[in-house]
Amino acid sequence: MKENSNLFQRICQIIDYYEIKSLNAFALDHLKYTSSEKINRLKKQNANPSFDILCDIATRFEQIDMNWLLLGVGNMLKDDTINSESEMKSDIKIVDQVSFNYLLDRYEKLAIENSKLTVELNVMKNEWS
Repeated sequence: MKENSNLFQRICQIIDYYEIKSLNAFALDHLKYTSSEKINRLKKQNANPSFDILCDIATRFEQIDMNWLLLGVGNMLKDDTINSESEMKSDIKIVDQVSFNYLLDRYEKLAIENSKLTVELNVMKNEWS
């Protein structure tokens, strides 16, 4: 593996590419760590990334080519990544709309169920009174 500062620089490139506002946000929001310490340690010359860090990046950033991340070889994005940024944003909007519709439908069903349960509770209260 090349010197680890290069690996850290590649992590910074990932952060820039995904327009993540900071290293801290990358660690907390995207890798779901409790602090950015694991990532900050990689700034040191002889620090090696843990297997967990590499797996977390690989699973949460599936478009990133791991050969590039580990070795600096090839392109940052996998070759099978053919979506442009605008296509990806469009896909996200579609997913957001589907998610919204699903949640709205679920909300309406739960509201109906809640109303039925409220009626049942009121009937039971009246029977016990």
